[in-house]
Amino acid sequence: MCRGEPFFQGRPASYYAACARKAVRLGAPSNMRPFTPAELWVRDNLSQTLADLVWGGQMPFYEWCGWPRLRGDWQCPGPAAVPVLMVLAGDADAGVRWYATSALYFAARDDPALAVPGLMQLLDDDEPWVRYEATVGLGKCGPAARVAIPKLRALVNDSASPAKGTVVGVAVSEVLEQLEQSARSEP
Repeated sequence: MCRGEPFFQGRPASYYAACARKAVRLGAPSNMRPFTPAELWVRDNLSQTLADLVWGGQMPFYEWCGWPRLRGDWQCPGPAAVPVLMVLAGDADAGVRWYATSALYFAARDDPALAVPGLMQLLDDDEPWVRYEATVGLGKCGPAARVAIPKLRALVNDSASPAKGTVVGVAVSEVLEQLEQSARSEP
């Protein structure tokens, strides 16, 4: 038993952190362990469980941030996962923090205000990938993220580049403009 840890779907936050630690490689082209063609075929045509046994398991929250989300065939986990993701967002491993950050908005998409405090905290992370994902997540939170405007303004000149063609400050400027415009359009 893991004392004091939040659980999601019967597993503690440390389980999800260990899975993400094995799967995420910051700086790699996709940041995640790629599935081999054979593994993809088994996952798509036979069984996720069988593929997990052979290849070592899917990434935690794969259905929220991986290909299923891009294909549109995923289920939103809801706010029950937010406490676990917040624990992962404080992990010492930057890859785990990035992974939690990229999943946080999707866990709270029915109530984006749940994700805003965590995403705002992650804007201070040392890792550019994490700051970038936190910025993108705040942009997806819409009007609920207006409280982040002052913090985003402080990051406009962040020139860190987690990947070629991606600059944290540029993403911040885009999200900031979107949030300020929504603030002006409300009475």
